[in-house]
Amino acid sequence: MPKDNLAIRQYLSSLSESAAGVTNRDTITDFQLDLGKLDLSAIDANPLFSLDQAFSFLGSSSTFTNVGQLRSQVSGGNLFLHGNIDASLATSEFELRLTGLAATSASNIIFKFVFIALILSEIPG
Repeated sequence: MPKDNLAIRQYLSSLSESAAGVTNRDTITDFQLDLGKLDLSAIDANPLFSLDQAFSFLGSSSTFTNVGQLRSQVSGGNLFLHGNIDASLATSEFELRLTGLAATSASNIIFKFVFIALILSEIPG
Protein backbone atom coordinates (compact mmCIF):
# COMPACT_ATOMS: atom_id res chain seq x y z
CA MET A 1 0.00 0.00 0.00
CA PRO A 2 1.66 3.25 -1.09
CA LYS A 3 1.91 6.32 1.11
CA ASP A 4 2.08 9.96 0.12
CA ASN A 5 5.26 11.94 0.72
CA LEU A 6 4.02 13.20 4.09
CA ALA A 7 3.46 9.61 5.30
CA ILE A 8 0.03 10.66 6.56
CA ARG A 9 -2.26 9.19 3.92
CA GLN A 10 -2.30 5.46 3.18
CA TYR A 11 -3.72 4.53 -0.23
CA LEU A 12 -5.59 1.40 -1.18
CA SER A 13 -6.07 1.58 -4.93
CA SER A 14 -7.39 -1.88 -5.74
CA LEU A 15 -8.92 -4.86 -3.99
CA SER A 16 -6.05 -7.07 -5.07
CA GLU A 17 -3.72 -5.04 -2.85
CA SER A 18 -5.42 -6.27 0.30
CA ALA A 19 -7.73 -9.22 -0.18
CA ALA A 20 -9.40 -10.78 2.85
CA GLY A 21 -7.57 -13.40 4.89
CA VAL A 22 -4.42 -13.78 6.95
CA THR A 23 -2.06 -14.31 4.00
CA ASN A 24 -3.71 -11.74 1.71
CA ARG A 25 -4.48 -8.68 3.83
CA ASP A 26 -2.27 -5.63 3.98
CA THR A 27 -0.74 -4.70 7.35
CA ILE A 28 -0.12 -1.08 8.28
CA THR A 29 2.32 -0.71 11.17
CA ASP A 30 2.73 3.07 11.42
CA PHE A 31 -0.81 4.46 11.26
CA GLN A 32 -1.55 7.27 13.73
CA LEU A 33 -5.15 8.18 14.49
CA ASP A 34 -4.37 11.85 15.15
CA LEU A 35 -2.50 12.25 11.83
CA GLY A 36 -3.53 9.43 9.53
CA LYS A 37 -6.07 8.97 6.77
CA LEU A 38 -6.87 5.73 4.98
CA ASP A 39 -7.71 6.59 1.39
CA LEU A 40 -10.26 4.17 -0.07
CA SER A 41 -11.51 6.61 -2.70
CA ALA A 42 -10.17 4.51 -5.61
CA ILE A 43 -12.32 1.51 -4.62
CA ASP A 44 -15.88 1.31 -5.95
CA ALA A 45 -17.93 0.18 -2.95
CA ASN A 46 -20.74 -1.16 -5.10
CA PRO A 47 -19.76 -2.16 -8.65
CA LEU A 48 -23.34 -3.32 -9.28
CA PHE A 49 -24.29 0.34 -9.88
CA SER A 50 -22.98 2.71 -12.50
CA LEU A 51 -20.51 5.40 -11.52
CA ASP A 52 -18.34 5.03 -8.43
CA GLN A 53 -19.93 4.43 -5.02
CA ALA A 54 -18.54 5.39 -1.61
CA PHE A 55 -18.39 3.03 1.37
CA SER A 56 -20.58 3.53 4.40
CA PHE A 57 -18.81 2.99 7.73
CA LEU A 58 -20.52 0.69 10.22
CA GLY A 59 -17.99 1.08 13.01
CA SER A 60 -17.60 -2.05 15.13
CA SER A 61 -20.66 -3.84 13.77
CA SER A 62 -20.13 -7.59 13.59
CA THR A 63 -21.99 -8.09 10.30
CA PHE A 64 -22.60 -6.43 6.98
CA THR A 65 -26.18 -5.44 6.26
CA ASN A 66 -25.74 -4.18 2.70
CA VAL A 67 -23.32 -3.95 -0.21
CA GLY A 68 -20.63 -1.26 0.02
CA GLN A 69 -19.96 -1.29 3.74
CA LEU A 70 -16.83 -1.05 5.85
CA ARG A 71 -16.68 -2.36 9.41
CA SER A 72 -14.01 -2.55 12.09
CA GLN A 73 -12.98 -5.26 14.53
CA VAL A 74 -10.38 -5.25 17.31
CA SER A 75 -8.50 -8.45 17.98
CA GLY A 76 -5.13 -9.19 19.61
CA GLY A 77 -4.23 -5.51 19.97
CA ASN A 78 -4.85 -4.81 16.28
CA LEU A 79 -7.61 -3.08 14.41
CA PHE A 80 -9.02 -4.84 11.34
CA LEU A 81 -11.07 -3.08 8.68
CA HIS A 82 -13.28 -5.34 6.56
CA GLY A 83 -14.86 -4.14 3.32
CA ASN A 84 -17.77 -5.64 1.39
CA ILE A 85 -18.49 -4.90 -2.28
CA ASP A 86 -20.89 -7.68 -3.27
CA ALA A 87 -24.17 -9.27 -2.28
CA SER A 88 -22.45 -11.94 -0.15
CA LEU A 89 -22.90 -10.19 3.21
CA ALA A 90 -21.26 -13.02 5.16
CA THR A 91 -17.79 -12.26 3.77
CA SER A 92 -15.51 -9.32 3.15
CA GLU A 93 -13.69 -8.79 -0.14
CA PHE A 94 -10.81 -6.86 1.37
CA GLU A 95 -9.21 -6.48 4.76
CA LEU A 96 -6.66 -4.18 6.37
CA ARG A 97 -4.78 -4.80 9.62
CA LEU A 98 -3.63 -1.74 11.57
CA THR A 99 -1.23 -2.81 14.30
CA GLY A 100 -1.48 -1.41 17.80
CA LEU A 101 -4.83 0.34 17.34
CA ALA A 102 -8.00 -0.27 19.30
CA ALA A 103 -10.37 2.01 17.36
CA THR A 104 -10.86 4.24 14.36
CA SER A 105 -13.63 6.47 13.10
CA ALA A 106 -15.04 7.63 9.80
CA SER A 107 -12.93 10.80 10.16
CA ASN A 108 -9.80 8.67 9.57
CA ILE A 109 -11.12 7.32 6.25
CA ILE A 110 -11.39 9.04 2.88
CA PHE A 111 -14.33 7.34 1.20
CA LYS A 112 -14.59 9.39 -2.01
CA PHE A 113 -13.35 12.66 -3.37
CA VAL A 114 -15.89 14.94 -4.93
CA PHE A 115 -14.58 17.22 -7.61
CA ILE A 116 -16.61 20.22 -8.66
CA ALA A 117 -15.53 22.25 -11.67
CA LEU A 118 -16.65 25.83 -11.98
CA ILE A 119 -16.39 27.48 -15.34
CA LEU A 120 -16.42 31.21 -15.17
CA SER A 121 -16.86 33.26 -18.28
CA GLU A 122 -17.15 36.89 -18.93
CA ILE A 123 -20.29 38.08 -20.59
CA PRO A 124 -19.53 40.88 -23.00
CA GLY A 125 -21.44 43.92 -22.07
